[in-house]
Amino acid sequence: KMASTKVDEQGQVPSRPYSAWNIFFQLEREWILQKKLGVVNSSLLSDDLFVATDPRYINSGRSRLPSRYQDLNLPSDWWITGKGRRRKRLHRKSHGKISFKELSSMISSAWVSADSETREFCYRLAAIGMLEYKNKKNSRMHRSTTPLVPASPDKKEAVVAVVVSEELNSNKSTSSPSPSS
Repeated sequence: KMASTKVDEQGQVPSRPYSAWNIFFQLEREWILQKKLGVVNSSLLSDDLFVATDPRYINSGRSRLPSRYQDLNLPSDWWITGKGRRRKRLHRKSHGKISFKELSSMISSAWVSADSETREFCYRLAAIGMLEYKNKKNSRMHRSTTPLVPASPDKKEAVVAVVVSEELNSNKSTSSPSPSS
C-alpha cells in the first residue's frame, strides 16, 4: 500500500529538514575550506551571499551564527532545504585540496569537540526546520498544525524540546482557532 504524499502549493512534496549534523556539516565544511585551506568560492556573487539580517532567516526565529562561523562566505540559502529544486549546481572542477574522506573525518572530529554554542545553534536550527516541515506537511492535509513534543528527550535532544515547547507557546499566543460552521 502506498503512503499518501503531501504536496505544497507548487505541486511539490515538502523537503525533509536538515538534522543538526547536516547543519554542522555544512558550516564546518565551509570553515575548513575557507579558513584552513584558503579555498575561495568564486561562483558566489555578492547578491548570492548569506546575510544574517535576511528577513526569510530572521523572521523564522533563527538565531545568529555561532561566533566561529560568522565571517564565512556562505550561499544565501545555505539553511534552506530542497536546494536541488530551486537551482541547478554548476559543474565545476573540485578544489583538489582535500579528499571527501579526509574532510568527513575532520568534520566528525570537530562535531565531537564542538562547543555548546555551536551545538545549541545546530539543534535549534534543526528543530525549527522540523517544525516548519511538520506544519507544511500537516497544512497540506488540512490537519492540525500543532507540532509534537518528544515525551522524554535525552541530553542531545534537550535543546530541541525547549525550542519545540517555545514554539508551541508562541503558536498558542499568536493564533486563534477559527470557528467551524
